[in-house]
Amino acid sequence: MLNNKKTFLFFTVLITVLFAMTIVSATDDNDTISNTNLPTTDESPSANDNVDMISEKEKIYENDNGGTVYKKASDDVKINTKITATPLNNKVSNTSINVTLKTEDNKTIPKAVISVLDRNNTLIANATTNVNGMSNIKLNLSGGMQSLTVKYDGNATYNPSNTIVFINVEKIRPAITLTATTPVDINQTITITATVKDANNKPVMGNVTVRVNNDIIETLTLSNGQINTTTRINRSSSHQIIATYNGNVNYTTVTTNQTVTVNKLNTTLYISVNNTSPRVNDKVAITVSLKDSSDKAVANEDVTVKINGKSYAMTTDKNGKVISNYTLTKSDNAVNVTATFKSTGNYLASKNSLDVARKYQADMQLLTGSFDAKPGDTVKLIAHIQDNHVDIDGGQLVFKLNGVSLRDENGSAVIVRIRNGLAILEYKIPDTLSARTCELTAVYSSNDYKRVESSTPMTIRKYVTHIDVNPLYTTNNRIIVKAQIVDQNNQALNKQTTVSIKLNGKSYTLNTTNGTINHQINQTLDNGYYNLTIICGENGKYLGSTVKSVVVKSSGEIKSNYVNNTLNTRTTANSGEIKTGTIMSILTGSSTVKPGDRLKLIAHLFENQVDINGGQLVFKINGLSLKDEDNNPVIVKIRDGLGTLDYKIPDTLGARTHNLTAVYSSGKYNRVELSAKLTMNRLNTHIEIDPLYTSSSTNYIKAEILDDNNQLINKETLIVIKIDGKSYNVTTSNGRINFKVPSKLSKGLHQITIIAGENGKYIESRKNTVLIQA
Repeated sequence: MLNNKKTFLFFTVLITVLFAMTIVSATDDNDTISNTNLPTTDESPSANDNVDMISEKEKIYENDNGGTVYKKASDDVKINTKITATPLNNKVSNTSINVTLKTEDNKTIPKAVISVLDRNNTLIANATTNVNGMSNIKLNLSGGMQSLTVKYDGNATYNPSNTIVFINVEKIRPAITLTATTPVDINQTITITATVKDANNKPVMGNVTVRVNNDIIETLTLSNGQINTTTRINRSSSHQIIATYNGNVNYTTVTTNQTVTVNKLNTTLYISVNNTSPRVNDKVAITVSLKDSSDKAVANEDVTVKINGKSYAMTTDKNGKVISNYTLTKSDNAVNVTATFKSTGNYLASKNSLDVARKYQADMQLLTGSFDAKPGDTVKLIAHIQDNHVDIDGGQLVFKLNGVSLRDENGSAVIVRIRNGLAILEYKIPDTLSARTCELTAVYSSNDYKRVESSTPMTIRKYVTHIDVNPLYTTNNRIIVKAQIVDQNNQALNKQTTVSIKLNGKSYTLNTTNGTINHQINQTLDNGYYNLTIICGENGKYLGSTVKSVVVKSSGEIKSNYVNNTLNTRTTANSGEIKTGTIMSILTGSSTVKPGDRLKLIAHLFENQVDINGGQLVFKINGLSLKDEDNNPVIVKIRDGLGTLDYKIPDTLGARTHNLTAVYSSGKYNRVELSAKLTMNRLNTHIEIDPLYTSSSTNYIKAEILDDNNQLINKETLIVIKIDGKSYNVTTSNGRINFKVPSKLSKGLHQITIIAGENGKYIESRKNTVLIQA
């Protein structure tokens, strides 16, 4: 009996120790499921449980008093249990484990409550085993490796037990869709939409990162499973829009992309000019603007601008513009502009053209200007035709006088061709043209230019005249008056002119058409000397003139070595009055002459109105005797009371008033001397030079200086030549100028002024002309 009790006690202690060894562990998962309303189970052992049943009281031993010690039934040893857990599904939202609860001898325990705790020992699920001691427990776990504690708390019959199970919960792979605007132009707005949903088409929480070609634009939080954003791309090509859902505890990271085509921008070239009617020599500013399809300026791009055949490579500024200046040349009839932009990385090519027609406008200047001329003069008519200061070639010009075209010998209008901008016509003023102010008009026309005309006054002056007459000698009462009226060029008059002759208080009137006077006057005169005055009347061509001479009446013939004297236009000769009561008078009287003039010096010697014969006479100027070619004094013989000498005024005689002295001597009268004034005037001069045209780099100015008689001057004269206002000094002693221009002249028109200075023989003169450098 004792042995049986000892054996029972041993098993009871063993069961108690094993039950105490049950291990409880904690889980570290954060996801939990509420343990409210967890099911309960009846864990009372059944007849099938492998447990030895005992009475409520069991005697353990007897004490010394003979009593028996009993232990309560509740103090009996419980049955040990073991629990196993195996993962069944390991995905988020679909995670479950199979739990089996058994006794040590593998007997199942039904209706047992199983608890599942996460790693934080937070209850996340309860379940009850079925009749087979098993339970399939569904869990709501986050993705990743999860550590769970599965435990059974035991009851009065069974000891508790637990186990730890590790589950690698697979995250859900959501579905991501992406849309982006395509195609677009550079910098055009691209709208991007990304949508993230789970397998059940439900929106997913989290955020999405949007990239363009791996460059992050931004990261956005999903709202109802969607994000929306915009971007712009400034480079043409195919670009990748990438949307990445960044995942969370339940969802994996997923990425999708879409190709967006970014097209080059269309461009437009605009051309404008600052002058829409340019003339030759005008500088035209040409502005080319490059703009994109949004009318925005395109900067820092290469543009080729072609102007009248010449190309210029330029780069647009910050305003998308390039500016080029072009000056119209003589050969241009327009400004033709073509602007070209070649395609670049971001912009499509474009091209544009603009043609600006040249405005043809002729400007004309009569270089002849207002001038005086006389009938019979040959004048050079010069018109300068330019377009904006550039000489015009071609076209034709007609000169008109008082509205009537100038004509040639055949009666045809004279047409002048234009060369280097000049129209030049040598024109002889007709004798029929009356002395008055006429209107000289130049009319120009051509295929390119409209009619243009310019006028200037041309004053026709009357000719200055003078009368050449010799002292007259007669032995009877028929006086033949012979004289010649000439103009300033020493040409005989050719227009009918009225002449009046006055002698001894009587007047005689006649007409001449050729300036020749050969008129007989019948008048009774006593022997002696009489003043003779010839007056040439004024008409439409000639100015009047007067000359005084002397008529010598003698009973005998008077001979003279007189040489015809052609006086200068400004020369007058005044005869002296008849003298009585003295022995000598100078009939030449006070005279005004010029160098080169021939003057007849006459001295009259008489006594008591009786002519003296014999003796000799010498003429002196300023005290010096007049000499012949051999430098010997000229001695004049006295015959019939007259001492006559034909004298040419020397060039060396200065322009001033001189003393003319006659010195007479003879055996009877001794020495007799008488003086008169002789005034020496300077000669008029004029300069002949034509307008100069040259294409040479070395230029000469050639001219001639002539006196009143159209003879080259023969005294050293200072010449000033002005070229565009700059003066150069030269001298000439033969009237010829051949001046080398010391510097190269620029292309175009140059003003030339030549001034012949005044000296002892010649009066100053000047002439303006032009030099045109091609």
